[in-house]
This record gives sequence, C-alpha cells and structure tokens, in this order.
Amino acid sequence: IVLTHMQILASMPSVLDNVPWPKSFVSFTVPFGAFNLDIMSLFSVTKCNLAVNFHHQFFLHMLLPVFLVLVITAGYRATICIKKQSLTQAQKSDLKSTWYKVMILCVLLIYPGLATRVFSLLRCVKVDGVEDGLVLAADYSVRCFQGDHFYFAIGGFVCMCIYILGIPLIMFGLLFTNRKLLHEVGNKKHAVVKAFLGGL
Repeated sequence: IVLTHMQILASMPSVLDNVPWPKSFVSFTVPFGAFNLDIMSLFSVTKCNLAVNFHHQFFLHMLLPVFLVLVITAGYRATICIKKQSLTQAQKSDLKSTWYKVMILCVLLIYPGLATRVFSLLRCVKVDGVEDGLVLAADYSVRCFQGDHFYFAIGGFVCMCIYILGIPLIMFGLLFTNRKLLHEVGNKKHAVVKAFLGGL
C-alpha cells in the first residue's frame, strides 16, 4: 500500500499538470520516481548533460521492461548453472518461484511509470501564439504528430497495446488458467503456483 502510494505521488505532478503545484511539492515528489523505476525522470530535473529530450526518455523507458527481464533471467540461469550439482529439486523449485516473484514485482513496479510515459507521449495541447499545430504537453518544443513525433506516436500506440493492455491481460490469463491450483491445497503443484501467483 505504501509503495503504491509513493508511485501515485510521484506521477501526480506530471499527470495532473493543470494543477498549480508548489515548486516545493514537485521537488519533493521527484525522488519518488525511483519507486516507478523511472530513472530518466530523475535525470531530467538535473541541469547537466544527463538530461535527455522527451522522445529519447520514452524510447529508453519502453526498453526498460525488456532489459529487466533479460537481467533477472540471466541471474536466474547463472545461479542454476553455478550451483547445478548441489541444488536439490526443492531448491530448484524455490529458485524458480523466486524468479517468477521478482519478475512480477518488477513488472508491477514499472507499470505506472510506463503508463504515464505512454500517455504523456500522446497528450497534446493548444498553446496561444503557436500557429503550426498542437504541442506536446511534456515538451513544448515538440510539435505533435509532426516530424519525429509522428513515428514515436506510432510506437506509443504499439507500446500501449503491448504494455498498458498486455500486462493486465497476461496477469488475468495467468490467474484464470491457474485458478484451481491456487486453491487445491492437496495438489502437488499448489505450492509452486501459490508462490508464483499468490501475491496477485
């Protein structure tokens, strides 16, 4: 509950940008972006060369789930290879359920940040004095659906289908297909499925 509160708090200034948030509140919420695993937002507030434009932030943020899955899987496989001889079947099962739990935790951590980033890419506003189209609310130097933004917007719709719709559908599918095993205490697969999906 506390973690979810921090994630929502971190997203409030960017999602509800019509609210005149005090600067002290905005600067207070910036570190909480780490709870969304949104590293790029931490760099964007700095006045240094680490700050990158919104399109590049979007691209890197959309690659984050792929990198997390690869790193977690590589760690799991490395553990299996190194301790292959000494692991019992029960320990292998525990390792596998831990791998699943870490994957689900990471997905749940990055989901709010991904949703915020995708919808921010598609949020355009009309600005007085700008006659050549709408501008991106997150970056007024970007004209919506013109130049590079057109291609990033297509990528945004694809990421919306893969991440924003795909992640909840996959979670629902996993829970639905394993619903009996979650409650059949006598079944030998119950412990593994409960360790994997019990938190959901």
